[in-house]
Amino acid sequence: MCLHPGRSLLNKPNPQPMKDPERQAFFISLSRLHCPIDHPHISKSITVCRLLVIGIFKALPLFQRLSRSDQEILINKQIKIVGILLKCFNAIRLKSTTLIGTDGLTSIDILSAQPKFRENKHLMHLAEKAYCKVVEPFLQMVPVIEEDEFSILMAILCASGYTSSHLSKHARILLQTESELYAKMLLNHCQIRFGDAEGASRFAKCMHLIECAHIFNRNNDLFNTYMEAFYQQRITKQIPEYLVKVV
Repeated sequence: MCLHPGRSLLNKPNPQPMKDPERQAFFISLSRLHCPIDHPHISKSITVCRLLVIGIFKALPLFQRLSRSDQEILINKQIKIVGILLKCFNAIRLKSTTLIGTDGLTSIDILSAQPKFRENKHLMHLAEKAYCKVVEPFLQMVPVIEEDEFSILMAILCASGYTSSHLSKHARILLQTESELYAKMLLNHCQIRFGDAEGASRFAKCMHLIECAHIFNRNNDLFNTYMEAFYQQRITKQIPEYLVKVV
């Protein structure tokens, strides 16, 4: 599972940071739209993130042992939370205290571009909990979480979807078994790197990131619900049909 900073999981170059003129033009055009995700750059970024998450699932051996139906159910259940963890890791690599893309755009900046959002203090508070607080647990990791640790952690999170009652019995058993296997793998990796006691502590801190991801996933749901209720902003929670075809 390659997480090279210059390239995506699809082995394509990541978007480069926007230069000032391009950035200014982006925010001017964004401020004129009713819905931020209608902007071509943002809709493309969302699609790319979803493709990255699908790529992560497809890179796991366990995924090929699931039926097509179970594959779709698992991805739909986990795509957002896996995406959150992936964005947090990218933020840490870019030394950012908030979720940020390789293009240099933060979620908070995008939201603040429109006065109707920026002037709503409650909305901005929800946004801060969804997009800024989520990075804090990663910032507290010393030393910073490294690529091998994160790759195993992502595998654990992907497999943790076994709690879905919509999955077949075979899928739930397989995913639970694989989740436990990856957890043991992470513990072993941490203890080899830090020693028995420190390694166990490091393992607990890594697993805490998954707990935090679930909390911030709920915060993100609250933010999305508010946006839908008060601003009629359409938030797609399910993976679109055109992306299902690449699974």
